[in-house]
Amino acid sequence: MHLIYLGIQSERIPVIPPVTPSSHVSNKAGALRFSRVFNISATSKILRRPVLEWAHVKEYQENASVSIIPQGTDPSVEQLGCWSVRQRNFPTPIWVPIAENVLKVDLSFTRVPPIAFFDEANQGDVHTKFSALASLIMPKYPHPASKGLPLMAKSRLGSSLPPGEHMACFDFLYYVSSGLRRHEFENRWSPAWNSVGTHIRFTDELVMLARGYIQRAMGLEGEIIPPIITLHIRRGDFRNHCKKGMVPPCYVPLQKYHDAIESVRTELLATQNINATRVLVASDERDPEFWKEVSGYGWHYLNHTAEQTLKRYGEWYPVLIDAAALSIGSGFIGTKSSTFSVLTARRVEDWNGGLTELVDYFAKD
Repeated sequence: MHLIYLGIQSERIPVIPPVTPSSHVSNKAGALRFSRVFNISATSKILRRPVLEWAHVKEYQENASVSIIPQGTDPSVEQLGCWSVRQRNFPTPIWVPIAENVLKVDLSFTRVPPIAFFDEANQGDVHTKFSALASLIMPKYPHPASKGLPLMAKSRLGSSLPPGEHMACFDFLYYVSSGLRRHEFENRWSPAWNSVGTHIRFTDELVMLARGYIQRAMGLEGEIIPPIITLHIRRGDFRNHCKKGMVPPCYVPLQKYHDAIESVRTELLATQNINATRVLVASDERDPEFWKEVSGYGWHYLNHTAEQTLKRYGEWYPVLIDAAALSIGSGFIGTKSSTFSVLTARRVEDWNGGLTELVDYFAKD
């Protein structure tokens, strides 16, 4: 979303890299082309501008190992000079070795100038501004601050290229905003979401797959899925999201989600005459006792163990199916500050006209 929005701001064509393994999946999952998850041709049509992915500009093996480092003698290796948005009190860029391995590119980095940061005086600020980044890469007329900057880091193969003029690249675009507020995409008014994110839709194939999972989870095989409320319960690393003096785990009690569901259900019935009696849950929690508690509330969930999702589709698909399934709700309840929840809430609101609520993750009495 941020890459495409930056492309619009800078009058450049966005080239979306493959999704690569991080903390949520292992390297065995391999790289995943963006177009296997999202319909970028439809996005391009709606935005009325080209939106590409790397497969459009360079041939690479989609199932190639993400761990094999390209050798300098390989003629398919391309060297690029890139920008780093790493906070200024860190000496190294945010390395992207898996993407480099898959795409066979060799990246050297130059730090963006102070004007790019949300708070120019704060050396530890991780947030940057779209307008400033766009000015650095504006074709033909880049901002003067983009010139004459020292190299931040050589590439893995020893290259020392400055940022390229034809192909601009950045190490990390998660913390970019218009300059009004940090974590801006979490707000309903987010320019990046409202102009781009809302138009990045799942592929028809993924949606159909998710619908099949919902039907089986609810015992509706062969039947139309009725209006449902979807629920994302972020656990995992959120166990340490505690207030001062609290002892982990600091998870939201399920009763708080239940109360939010009842509130949304009541409002759906009152304002839209939608009677959403069924609830579908997704979570990163693996403890069987948690899922017993979920079932005790009468909620349904996608059982990827019983469905053998890993074996049938691979390691990426449990989370992809969850994301597509949750977006189908007439209402949605999520976990506050979880990117997964925030984006799902926006999809339900924009795509379905649904009602949403994000529950605070701090445990309270």
